[in-house]
Amino acid sequence: MHFLDSMRNRLLVLFLLAGLAPVIVIGLWAATLSDNALRQQAYDSLTTIRTIKGTQMKLFFEERQQFALATARSPWVGPALRDLAAAFNAAGGVGGGFKGYANGRFDAPPAYKAVHDKLHKGFADFVSTTGFYDMLLLDATTGDVVYSVAKENDFASAAGTIDTPLRDVWHRVMQTGNIALSDMKPYA
Repeated sequence: MHFLDSMRNRLLVLFLLAGLAPVIVIGLWAATLSDNALRQQAYDSLTTIRTIKGTQMKLFFEERQQFALATARSPWVGPALRDLAAAFNAAGGVGGGFKGYANGRFDAPPAYKAVHDKLHKGFADFVSTTGFYDMLLLDATTGDVVYSVAKENDFASAAGTIDTPLRDVWHRVMQTGNIALSDMKPYA
């Protein structure tokens, strides 16, 4: 005898299906609703994180600009730049025996080293305190890098004439007299 041959078994299967159909439909509906709610919650969280990170980045750059402005306005930076530029140019400028090897190591004529050694600690302390990677001082008339704390490839380079973001920033600063920023790109 087959299970569905009797009326009682048929009714049992029909009632069972009639009871399970709403449970299955409601389960699928609830799964869809919860999936949509989870997606919306994740999207909202990501939007919030994006807003927070954007605010943090804005504050970071504003802080760095204020550090740079405070440094530029410091009463000892102007005379230090003039002394370094004069010693740099007197020693032959770009190509005059200057070479940066990174980590603060460099070759330079003795007259330049004497001026450098008097001023370097102040600039190195500034870089260390602010978290900057390096600090470059450029000759206002030529764009030559007359000083660098880190002494990497950009030290003693003709940054004002080489097609780099550093040159572009230097031009903007010289034209506007304001702080200028550039996208990060390799330049040396």
